[in-house]
Amino acid sequence: WLAHPDPSLTDADVAQLRPMRLGHYFEHLWHLWLRDHPRYQVVLANEAWRANGITLGETDLLIYDRESKQTEHWELAVKFYLGFGDLSSRGHWHGPQFRDRLDRKFEHLRLSQTRLTRTDVVQQQLAQRGIIISAVRCVVKGRLFLPWQSFHQHLTIEFAAADALRGFWLTQSQWRLLAADFPFCRRLSREQFLAPLTAQQINDTFIAIPDSDLDRPIALAICNADG
Repeated sequence: WLAHPDPSLTDADVAQLRPMRLGHYFEHLWHLWLRDHPRYQVVLANEAWRANGITLGETDLLIYDRESKQTEHWELAVKFYLGFGDLSSRGHWHGPQFRDRLDRKFEHLRLSQTRLTRTDVVQQQLAQRGIIISAVRCVVKGRLFLPWQSFHQHLTIEFAAADALRGFWLTQSQWRLLAADFPFCRRLSREQFLAPLTAQQINDTFIAIPDSDLDRPIALAICNADG
């Protein structure tokens, strides 16, 4: 869509896709995509709900579906998790901050974020605006990184879509041993985590990863010699 965008996508819109926190960048892409969508209309975006001077929470999107003629509450999330140990358990998938776990995110979505529009207080405020929520959906994108030893085993991960994006992770010592097996690599910026590399980017691949960079997590795209 961004390679062949709608003519309504202006230079100012593209300029707003500047480096930012990945979650905000992800949400901004969704807002641009939905802005002139033939089916979906954004009713409210990033709306904070308050009662008696207390903030109850914030909803990502309230969306009107022109086909069903109903309004839905959507929560957006983009996450990257590394699997350790028992990969069938959500509790064994960790984010860049080790306390960020898939099971905790799942429970937060299920028990907090998606329930906000089901509370009596918020439903009363919605009713005052003539809004009735018919469904709540979570749009969770990202990538699951398996241990290098498990990456080629075609494991079934029951809590993820069958076509969910996957990668693999290596420790510093494993990378030093195996780096020669991956002669075509490109280091990724945060904004490049969300899409495949273009042909031009693949042609510009490089492998200069100094040891000093291995003191913190880095993300690489690995390509075959023929692209």
